[in-house]
Amino acid sequence: MEDLNIFESLHKILVLETRKGFKDTVVIGGLDAFVSTHLAQPDTWTDSPVRHSIEALWLREGSYRALDASRREQRVQLMLGLIETKGGPTPSTSPDKLTSSSRTSPDDDASRKTGTNNSVAISQTTTDLPHRPITALRGISTKTAINLSKLGVATINDFLYLLPRRYLDYTQARHVGQLEIDKEQTVVGIPTKIRVTEYGGRKGTEAYLTDNTGSIRLIWFNQPWVGKNLGTHGTVVVSGRVHLFRNHIEMESPEWEPFETAGIHTGRLVPV
Repeated sequence: MEDLNIFESLHKILVLETRKGFKDTVVIGGLDAFVSTHLAQPDTWTDSPVRHSIEALWLREGSYRALDASRREQRVQLMLGLIETKGGPTPSTSPDKLTSSSRTSPDDDASRKTGTNNSVAISQTTTDLPHRPITALRGISTKTAINLSKLGVATINDFLYLLPRRYLDYTQARHVGQLEIDKEQTVVGIPTKIRVTEYGGRKGTEAYLTDNTGSIRLIWFNQPWVGKNLGTHGTVVVSGRVHLFRNHIEMESPEWEPFETAGIHTGRLVPV
């Protein structure tokens, strides 16, 4: 399969995936299967920077099927941006209408008349892809670019290699009574005794997470707003490093989510 055909096929799939509401039903086996199959055939990709960018995206964020609808949409938009920046099909051109004649451009005609070859220019364009500003990607607004710059992201390459600080492992949720000291763990329970307090003159939040095996103290320094939100969701999922303080286990500034939106039932790894 030629490189151009790979990008045409992928573009069609992504467009259909968008139309169907990101349900991962466009191709047999889902988008994960399609991408992994073609990533395993590096010789068919003449544009290795884009291939490496797509591969890095899967390595960084994991399986497409494990994502919720909003995160699937983000990945699809990013991939469309990569393909369109590469010089493939654009939103203004329907992928179903891309024939050999519609791909002929004035530059192609000029190249034939002058005997020149524009493949050098195309090669330079794709080689420079990782170094283009992040705003070259579809869906990245100026405001979003400013926020990303605070994380040191200025180019497409920076964005693709913006790795998570860590992962919330929802495949290994434990009861409070099973928690081990000095390990990153996830626990499900009901927050109790929630209060806004002061630590060193600054406000923070203290609470206890309780299940039928015990309780663990939770502390968020300089985050009094956590106390206003934590008690409104019932059961929550908390993830962080467990410490022992005065013979009682605790977590400092753990990540937390309402149980119903945490995706714990799917057993997924969530980048943070």
